[in-house]
Amino acid sequence: MDSDDERDVERASLLSVDTLVEKPRPAASGRPTPLPKLQIAILLGIQLAEPISSMLIFPFINQLVQELGVTGGDDKKLGYYAGIIESMFFIAEAACVFQWGRLSDRIGRRPVLLLGMMGNILAILCFGVSKSYWAVIAARAFAGATNGNIGVVKSVMGELTDATNVAKGFALMPMVWSIGGTIGPFLGGTLSHPYERYPSWFGNNVFWKEYPYMLPCMVAAAYSAIFFTMALLFLQETRPKRTLAGKEYHELSDVPDTPTVIEPSPTDLSDPEAPPSLRSLLRGPILNVVMCYNLLALTEIAYGVLQPLIFATPVASGGIGLTPKDIGIALAVYGFANGVIQANAFSRLLDRFGPKRMFMFGMFALTLEFTTFPVMQTLAQATGGANLAVWIVIVLQFVLGSAISSAYGTVNIFVVSTASRAALGATNGVVQTTTSCARAVGPSIAASLYAWSAEKNILGGWFAFLVFGLMGLVCIYASTRLPATPRKKETKDYDLE
Repeated sequence: MDSDDERDVERASLLSVDTLVEKPRPAASGRPTPLPKLQIAILLGIQLAEPISSMLIFPFINQLVQELGVTGGDDKKLGYYAGIIESMFFIAEAACVFQWGRLSDRIGRRPVLLLGMMGNILAILCFGVSKSYWAVIAARAFAGATNGNIGVVKSVMGELTDATNVAKGFALMPMVWSIGGTIGPFLGGTLSHPYERYPSWFGNNVFWKEYPYMLPCMVAAAYSAIFFTMALLFLQETRPKRTLAGKEYHELSDVPDTPTVIEPSPTDLSDPEAPPSLRSLLRGPILNVVMCYNLLALTEIAYGVLQPLIFATPVASGGIGLTPKDIGIALAVYGFANGVIQANAFSRLLDRFGPKRMFMFGMFALTLEFTTFPVMQTLAQATGGANLAVWIVIVLQFVLGSAISSAYGTVNIFVVSTASRAALGATNGVVQTTTSCARAVGPSIAASLYAWSAEKNILGGWFAFLVFGLMGLVCIYASTRLPATPRKKETKDYDLE
């Protein structure tokens, strides 16, 4: 037992449980606790800002790289440079997100969420006015560094829900991500280059010709500004308030059962509210959850990078030759359909099959995704473009993508259920840091591996798909180590002001 845990045991033994834990307020027998609608709505609105801002670049990222001139006219090198741009967000996020989560444990969730929204607004506007490759990279890095919201949002959702409604609450998160996957690509695909595309509205102002990607960025920033204002006015703090000698206890399961008296160290006495160490956070069942989460993140981000890359690459270079507008509309339709599926089916499927089986099925669907790319490329090359058969394969990809979204919902439930209540923000920060590392290397590895295999014609340019398909099988094996059911929480952990 670590010294922190032993010290908590000694302190807990001096007080009765009634002084530590608020009495449970269970819902009526057999009925779930109602979700706090206003707080959930604001929280999901904050979450929605991230996929909108990050995914609006997907339809035009390859065109942007071409216009910046860094490839020297060689389309086969698009993957290298586009992958670096997409990776920079997650590299910066990995460096900073744990500290944002830890900070939310100390000063509260609300101020960290507000800071993240402000950073999102500034970052997306900087991206819109970037005129060089390095300026684009710097803007993406700034966006990642200020993006502490995703881990904190998960912490707040865990504090707003209990065992009776946690599935319903977390079902909304992949739904919101899907909505962002609808709005973001739609904005990027339809509002980029407005000077040429909509001359009657924007043709009289050379600003839109000089900054062809500023319009979708401005719309995304405006959305973030709206929910920044709503959060500032109406969002309440959910960080648990009840403390014991500087430590927070929220459930009977968090209070040690057997008292053990030890001599506290001088460091313990001098700083009773010292932040938890990484060692104290990452132990026990949470390790298996973190491993599965990282394998999911790495493999899924690779697929997420390869899909628009292959969509945009000309048929002669191994792609299917879709335009940015076609890509934007396709991803938008998928995002909308996926959101509807997650909202209506996730919680019911979770109740029927359980989180472990749903996660494993999502991993199986992710593995199958990579087998669709060679089929799609072969069909496109046979007819010289995206024919009906190609679009059928794209629809199949989108159907499998819905199962992958469900996997994210289930793994988030595992994180909240296995984490210590006293350091939920820090734990989500650690999880988000490790997954950000996976997502940081994923785009560069995926895009570079695809570009290399296409350039060298390794396995007909399909070597990258084989590698990530095998990684999907590793994900399936790792998911067998998850607990059959997450630890249940019977009471809420928060007390809204």
